[in-house]
Parts: sequence; C-alpha cells; structure tokens
Amino acid sequence: MRHRSLALALFLAGPSAASAQVAAALLRLPEPTGPFPVGTTAFPVRRPPEVGAPGAQDELVVTAWYPAGDISGTAPAPYLREEAALRTMASYGRNPVGTSLFARGAVTHARLDAPVALQDRPLPVLVFSHVYLGMPSDYTALMEDLASHGFAVFSVAHTGETMAVMLSGGEVRTIFGSDNDLSPLAAEVLGGWDDEDAVGAGITAAPTPERAEETLRAYLTRTPSSARVVERWAAETRVVVDEIERIATPGSGSRFSGRLDPGRLAALGHSMGGVSSAAFCARDSRCRAAANLAGSPQYGDLFERPSARPLLMVYGSRPALIVHRLVREFFTEQLGAEPSRLLSGQDAYPELAIRWLSETRAQRPGGCRRIPATQLSGPFPQRACP
Repeated sequence: MRHRSLALALFLAGPSAASAQVAAALLRLPEPTGPFPVGTTAFPVRRPPEVGAPGAQDELVVTAWYPAGDISGTAPAPYLREEAALRTMASYGRNPVGTSLFARGAVTHARLDAPVALQDRPLPVLVFSHVYLGMPSDYTALMEDLASHGFAVFSVAHTGETMAVMLSGGEVRTIFGSDNDLSPLAAEVLGGWDDEDAVGAGITAAPTPERAEETLRAYLTRTPSSARVVERWAAETRVVVDEIERIATPGSGSRFSGRLDPGRLAALGHSMGGVSSAAFCARDSRCRAAANLAGSPQYGDLFERPSARPLLMVYGSRPALIVHRLVREFFTEQLGAEPSRLLSGQDAYPELAIRWLSETRAQRPGGCRRIPATQLSGPFPQRACP
C-alpha cells in the first residue's frame, strides 16, 4: 500500500547537500531500449466542471511520449517539464529534491515536438497516471522506453492533486499555497493513510484470503477520501481518452491525426495512479488492459465491480529497468504492438512479487474471475465471481 510514504517523500525533502548529491546521481537517465527515436509534447485537455478535484481549474495537462519520425532540427526535452511551476512552489518555501535537477542540466532522450512516426499501422495507446501528488516528469525513463518500442504514451497531470503544473494560460497550480500550507484536499487524503503500513502488515499476515479481505474492507471504510480520488482520477482518465480519440481522427489538425489506434488502448499508473487506472479499465470498454504499479489491489468499488480485462500488478524493490521490461511485454501482448511472448510471473522475474492476472478476463458467457485483497507482497489468490 504505502501511498503515504510515497507521497510524503515527494515534498518533505528540502534543499541540502544530501539532496544535491541525490540529484547528481539522477542526471543520467537510462537509454531507451527500443528501436525508435522518441518525441514528446504537451497539451491541455478541457475538464468538465463536474469532473476532478473540488475547486480545481477545469483543465488537465497531458504530456505525451511517442515514436518519432525525423528528429533533425528538434531540441532535447528537459527532464522537469514542470520547472516553472516548481520554481513558484519553491518561492513558497517548498523545494523538493527534484527541483535541483533543472539547474543541473539533466536532459532526456526525447526530442521536443518531434513529428510522430508514420508506420504501416497506427500506434497503440497507453494512458498513465502518477502517484498521488506526483508529476508526469517523475516517470520520464519509463515513458521514453515504452515510446521507443512503438507505444504512444499519454501521462495525465491530475490538476489539484499533482505536485506542480502550469496550465495553458500561464496559471501555476501546486499542492501548496502561498502560505506554505498543504492544500486542504491533499491534507485530507494523506491524513487517511496514517495507519496504512500497519493495515498492510495485517493483511499480509492474515491466515485466509477472506480475513485479508475483511481487514482491507474495514480500512477502506475509514478512508472515503481515497475512494473519491479513485473516482476523480478514473473520470479524468475518461476525459483524456475522449480527447485522444478526437485528436487521432484523420483531419483533426493534431500531430497525432491518423497516427493513433484508440482501439488498442490500455491504462497504467503508479500507486494511486495504478488503482485509478484499474478502476478506469473496469468501467470503460475502450480499455483493453491495465497495469497497477505498487498500488493497492482494491479501492472504491473494485470489490464489487472487478475488471473483466487483463490486469498486471507489480510489487518489488528491484531495479526499475526490470519493471520497464515487464510492463512493456505485458502491453505488447495485450495490444499487439509487435510479435512478442510475455515472460510471465515469478518464473521470469523471481526478484519481483508479480502476477499477470489474465484470468480476470471473461473466458465464456457469464464467466469471470475476481481478485480479492490478500498479501500485498505476493501473488493474489482468485475465486469465481458470484
């Protein structure tokens, strides 16, 4: 679970010699492993007033990474796309470790606003959501690697619940106000996670899946604010997918016109972003698969409305590049990006506690499988849906 520790780590660190050393260690992003050069761009998406965080600006900012065509004459992309917004946040007295990166010359392997590669077949689409209070730039290495293998990846900054973002009109939104206080919404959500680690330990130690589910259900009833985050982010993902369908249409005027295949679309995310991606995929027939990276297996109504589509869950503390490969192979198989064999489960990745839950897909009329909450550090037992 560990939503709280992940979110707190994003902004509690202040400027120091230690943070500078961490920043220096992060300057060299891993080279993408695929055959395509990578392009990146960002664009706003109008968010209906009824969708999203209360009081938030009615706009989402989406950062895209994709296989690029001719990259001559294009500039390398900076690591922190949120630099201007983070500078504003720093002026409030909040300066997370990552903000020192933009002053250190960290540069990615992607090229700004490069043309989208023209291929025989339109590109499969992935929609990504960050950890609670995180930013799209935090996942640049994963996004670049997926794009280099032929995926168009659209990462959503969930306005009002992302660390810092600059909207299309130049307005900066951060999780802190000029008074240096955390926003009331974020404070409410984080406050519900005070005993999360203890609950996770109790679930792991539960003698039966039924007892584990009972423990998690009891916890979730005490954290309604987290369930509301899942609802908001799943709804925002739907809004972004609507926009992806629009810009993919031939004649849309977008660089993605005629270059995307919304019929081969999947969702993934980290921590809270992983849970909301699973929720989106359970409710929207346009989604063909989902991946939850280190998020809780259940939140909101996922107990009662389990997904009928393949779901990948990944837990572990091993090098991120192993996770990159696992995620890439999963979506390659699910979306048909290229001929590939999925290296499955702990046979291929013994250092990770993972399970490819292909059994969640309905195999026959009326048939499905349900994933109850059990040990967060291992594979998840399954049972037939009622």
